[in-house]
Amino acid sequence: MKTILQNESSSSFGSVMIGREFEADTVGKYRFGFNGKVKINEIYGDGNGVDFGARIYDGRLGRWLSIDHMYTYYLGYSPYNFTLCNPIAFKDEDGNVVRDKDGNIVYVSTGTVTDVVHPTGSTTQMEIGYIFADDGTKIQVYRNVTGSAEWKINCHGTTFLDALYWLNNDQVPSLLKGDGYVDVEPTKLIEKDIIVFENKTTTDSEHSATVTKHDAQIEEAEVEGEGGLETAKHKDKVKDAWNTRTATPKAKRKETLDKVVSSIEINKMKYKAVPFPNLNTSKKGVPSSVERQQNALAPKLPMVLK
Repeated sequence: MKTILQNESSSSFGSVMIGREFEADTVGKYRFGFNGKVKINEIYGDGNGVDFGARIYDGRLGRWLSIDHMYTYYLGYSPYNFTLCNPIAFKDEDGNVVRDKDGNIVYVSTGTVTDVVHPTGSTTQMEIGYIFADDGTKIQVYRNVTGSAEWKINCHGTTFLDALYWLNNDQVPSLLKGDGYVDVEPTKLIEKDIIVFENKTTTDSEHSATVTKHDAQIEEAEVEGEGGLETAKHKDKVKDAWNTRTATPKAKRKETLDKVVSSIEINKMKYKAVPFPNLNTSKKGVPSSVERQQNALAPKLPMVLK
């Protein structure tokens, strides 16, 4: 027969509910409280303050006791808010960035669908959107809206974005930097490292793939990927995966977990995004009625996706 030694009920925001806690006389105070975090009873009272790591949280207020160092992502909320004031829909595991409840990459649509063309001549329509790197850098991506299987993703979308979006070559350097990827020596390659084929004259990444078998020589390592207009993953040696005459294979590794900003806040940020920076816009960044008419009459060339 098991005996209950301690029980504690909390509100949605983590404060201990009066009259709904129990502790046997033979048990010392349990160190952990709301969300399994360490209590700081000696300063804030029994169960009132818990240490999330990045900040101290007070469940009575439903607020952090210090400002969020990423408050610029949540300009519509107090910098002391917890889970955007909605602990049922969102979670915050360490006091840093709020994630959606499933921890998925959050995609923000600009509401713009445009014609695109591949260097092979294939064309389709794609929706322009954004994701955000761990440091908050805005990364432009494309979402297939036609249902065409070959246009769903490209190699970088497979490598970096859970095979959900098309990530163009020129956006990869910003993602690598923003997500904190580090260079890896070929002799220290491990499975799940990334091989990026960097253009020898620009900073663009022509191709990328994931390491499945490592080798002391980077060219002999095996990688898996799925290129643009392809519909299935395939494995190749690095030396055969891409044209190394135009691009240099470089090994990269991400040593930290992804951080994803909540969909609510990113949707607010989308209004600051300008889908076509080359179009005429008013001082506030929103096209005037005359400018909209001029833009509508301007010739529209399809974007080139690689």
